[in-house]
Amino acid sequence: MTTYLHPAHNKNAIFSAVMDKDGRLLSDSYIPRLISDQLNQIIKEDLAAKGIERETFTFIMNNETSSSSETNPEISLEDYVAAYKPEYFSGHMIVKESPNLTPEQFESALRAVYEAGLKTVYQVGIRVIAADEFGECVKEFKSLSEPSSSFFIDYNVVDEFEAVVDANGYNYQKVAGDGE
Repeated sequence: MTTYLHPAHNKNAIFSAVMDKDGRLLSDSYIPRLISDQLNQIIKEDLAAKGIERETFTFIMNNETSSSSETNPEISLEDYVAAYKPEYFSGHMIVKESPNLTPEQFESALRAVYEAGLKTVYQVGIRVIAADEFGECVKEFKSLSEPSSSFFIDYNVVDEFEAVVDANGYNYQKVAGDGE
């Protein structure tokens, strides 16, 4: 059985817990959610300085060592990556539509995540949401334990691109948007 929870002090940190038929905890996504929040804070700080309104959710992908036994909520991003060696990070980002928004404006934020994650590849799908729908989109996005691509169907995505930072640097590819 899967249930969704959040800490009493942070209603936005929704995570899943899987229990067996006798109610014993088999696994949960609490620590990965905390690591996601650390990555997202790096992005938030960089983009806020540029006046870009956004929300991000990051997944930790293909750990070399299982982190299911990790229970320290104070574990740092660096310690987590060193201990569990994720292959890469993958995320969804929503951005409020604004004039002159370009994929290049995201480079420094994504490079900062790459460096903070001990040079772990970071890839993210960035969807620019119509300004008049952004507030509602953020509210719903924050209520999800794990957003998926289908979440965006209900919103006016005015531009979309995929971006990645790896050993080769920052690259992006336009997926959809104005003029498509």
